[in-house]
Amino acid sequence: MENPLPVPELPGTDSLYITTNQIETVVPVNITVRGGSSSILRARAGMTNTLEISGEQTRMPPEGIHILAANNNEITVIGSNEEFFSNDGFLALPCPRLPVEQYEYFAVSLPPTTAEFVTFVTAESAILIVSCSNGTQVTFTPTQNVMNPLNSASTICAGSSSTVTLAESQPFYIQSSGDLTGTHIVSNQPISFFSGHECASSPPSQGDVCDHAVEQIPPTATWGRIFLTAPSADRTTGDMFKVVGSQGNTLVNATCVNQGTPTDTPIAPNFTISLAAAGDPWSFNATATEYCSIEADKPILVVQFGMGALGSQANVYMTLVPAVSQYRNDIRFSVVSSPGLSPVHRTNIFVSPMYFQPENITVDGVGGSPEQWVALRCSNGGVCGYARQIQL
Repeated sequence: MENPLPVPELPGTDSLYITTNQIETVVPVNITVRGGSSSILRARAGMTNTLEISGEQTRMPPEGIHILAANNNEITVIGSNEEFFSNDGFLALPCPRLPVEQYEYFAVSLPPTTAEFVTFVTAESAILIVSCSNGTQVTFTPTQNVMNPLNSASTICAGSSSTVTLAESQPFYIQSSGDLTGTHIVSNQPISFFSGHECASSPPSQGDVCDHAVEQIPPTATWGRIFLTAPSADRTTGDMFKVVGSQGNTLVNATCVNQGTPTDTPIAPNFTISLAAAGDPWSFNATATEYCSIEADKPILVVQFGMGALGSQANVYMTLVPAVSQYRNDIRFSVVSSPGLSPVHRTNIFVSPMYFQPENITVDGVGGSPEQWVALRCSNGGVCGYARQIQL
């Protein structure tokens, strides 16, 4: 998805970072740009391959990039779209092959920004669809009026549906000056679905700064019901969480605990709301010291936006919050640093109560202690899970 370039003489870098957990083998990976070049790299465990993508392949209109690991081996792919003072990335998800008759998606984005800086760049809510197979029929229903990507002279009105047929790796890009959150996508075959904002501010009036925000959104059939969140490390501005329901009449509860100092710790929020229709969003803010559990009686999607502030060296970013049901017990981190920036990396670790054994949860082979963890409460008062922030 496009990241506007405000300073043409300082071009950015669009990159793919590829690695594998297959310790005993070297994994050949074939990378093919639709209608263009093809190359092969070899992924090794513990090493990150960096593949820079030329601007012609990622500027508008974009071209799909097909990545295939040989012999059904597993790889991890992270995309990064870096421009002058602006960067966001996403975890690339494989084309889903699910026992469903159709694949459903809902977009997540941010409202228009009032930042003065945006007068110098294009700053629109955006959706990018890339087809996994030939003959993929995609029906989309936007929540805002959008220009027809296939006919710039026409407009697709909010709430009306349109259908397009895509070839393998063919992209389809939708933009709007409004917030496209809740836009409904239905396809008869798997697609890769990206959602976000070209240059967003959170909150919209944060000053003269905006930043790229993008994530690949999974289909609703893979969403979850229980989520754990932690504040963005080294950020005093706090976070905004956006919840989207996959079905109507979904009850959602958020229970937060505050780990601030006793003298200035406000009461942590506790919300219960109802999402009336599929695709309905709900947002709430958490301070830089609040850890939250989010529970729903039907599958939901939870997205975290790190909030920015003028002069704080912290612009908005976007990341998916994984459901507790999707946790793994063995994770290998790959971290990437931009030239000239601090190499310090931090991450949040979450553990469900049934697997909470601090001494057996090791980071680079070193176990921990209970005092290093924060207990997150469920709506019934029990423990939903534990969280810990670490520096890599």
